[in-house]
Amino acid sequence: MTMRIVLGIAAAFAVAAPAVQAQEMNHEELIQEQLKVAERLVAAEGYQPRQEHVVGSVELGETVTQSIRLGNGGNYMVIAVCDADCSDVDLAVYDSERKLVGSDNDESDVAIAQVATAAAGGFTAEVTMYSCAVSPCFYGLGVFEK
Repeated sequence: MTMRIVLGIAAAFAVAAPAVQAQEMNHEELIQEQLKVAERLVAAEGYQPRQEHVVGSVELGETVTQSIRLGNGGNYMVIAVCDADCSDVDLAVYDSERKLVGSDNDESDVAIAQVATAAAGGFTAEVTMYSCAVSPCFYGLGVFEK
């Protein structure tokens, strides 16, 4: 399932990236489009958005932190995407005690962490930009619940 989602987002990116280069679409719009595609793909697997998507920018080699709230006993998919200038974004999700509960460190412009919670609470998603041709790069973060 994860590979299908990555490929689907990559296909949407391939269609939208020329519009960014032609300045018909800005980086934030590209990120929002990728997250909409991710939302449609995970919906087919029974996942629904848990919170509003986050869009921001991050410098090469930097990490941004986003607080997320997850429910008791849920299954979640946390997805990070990045813009046309990025080729490697990583994602790590930690519980309230800073225990790693999900991550994706593959060299790709989409990172997907699957998280199963035992208890509701505050979690932290960390997005790290490892490859960015023109810094800062834009990223998006979506949290989906099953």
